[in-house]
Formats: sequence, structure tokens, C-alpha cells
Amino acid sequence: MKFRFLDEILAKPDVYVVSVSQGLEWVKNPTNLTTIINDGFDAWEDKVQATQCPFPRNCEFTFQGSIRYMKTCTPCPTAYPWLGNPLGQ
Repeated sequence: MKFRFLDEILAKPDVYVVSVSQGLEWVKNPTNLTTIINDGFDAWEDKVQATQCPFPRNCEFTFQGSIRYMKTCTPCPTAYPWLGNPLGQ
């Protein structure tokens, strides 16, 4: 009963629930719905990211006692970006 809203909107043929980052990628690179339906949203997102950054760097950090990873098209920051240090300096 509590997911009734989602059930109703997802029953529509042109409604998708996506993450914030996926929504922003679509705003930056709008694509017609037929392409996304045929290829799948994940394939579209992979293609967009590959054209924007064909060779991303994989950065590894030790942060708060654990290993963290991030991909970037710029050089790896010296520290893991976090609250109070969003640039990783």
C-alpha cells in the first residue's frame, strides 16, 4: 500500500525512476526515449561517460581506516574528497 504512488507512475510508458546523477547526465546529454528504450539506460549512461572521459583514472585512498576508490577525468586528488575538503587537498 505504501508504494502505491510508485506503482502508479511506473505503470506509465514514459516514466522512469533514476538516480540524481543519471538525471543530471540526461539533462547534460538529452537523448530521445527510443534510443534509451532500445539500448537500455545503463548502456546510454556508459556511452555518455565514455565520450566525456574516455580514459578515467582510478584513484585509491585510505580514508577513515578503509580503502576508498573513485574515478576521475582529472589527476587524482592528494586526499579523498570529503566534507570540509571537497577538493581533496
